[in-house]
Amino acid sequence: MPTPRDPDLFLKPLADAFFTCTANDGPGSTPVRNAHFFYAAKFASIARLIELDRIIPEFDENSQPPQTREKTLQENQLLYGFFTNGVSAVESFCFAAYFLGTALEKLEFDPEPKLRGIDPERTLSCFSVLDSNSPFTQALQRCIRSQEYKTTTAIRNMLSHRITPGRTYRPMVSRQSWNLDQWHEGDWSKAVRGSAGRISN
Repeated sequence: MPTPRDPDLFLKPLADAFFTCTANDGPGSTPVRNAHFFYAAKFASIARLIELDRIIPEFDENSQPPQTREKTLQENQLLYGFFTNGVSAVESFCFAAYFLGTALEKLEFDPEPKLRGIDPERTLSCFSVLDSNSPFTQALQRCIRSQEYKTTTAIRNMLSHRITPGRTYRPMVSRQSWNLDQWHEGDWSKAVRGSAGRISN
């Protein structure tokens, strides 16, 4: 089993930057509301990463034969938890990063934004305007624009709003079955010829 990561250590540079900004500018320079959102998002990111480290070995252990209905249901929940926590970890990180931007007191970051409007794309856009060549901005762009993140987000949306993870379904009215265990790299359209099963937002 791999050694558990330290999410708090991973997020320490972000927290240190926020602390430095607020400490240098003196008390009251950053609204309490924004400080709350920063630290709440940071701790949410930590919780999601810890949960991912719990889910992965549990799924590996649970997927060993023999397979039972109970284990299949448990695998469904673990897959759901993996994708939802994975996307949420990125979203929470970007939420915290946005409020780090407000602590920098830069015009690119609205200090009183509508919370629903703060997503990874908006955070990336603000940092790109601030300094598109900074290592932080470039790393954030590689993450958000990566195919892995796009696929993970698409699967999370599908599992959250439409279906359970891939399994073989046999309708009562037909002898035909669909082998949905084959994810086809995010494309279920090949499971049944002529069907439209591509994952989309």
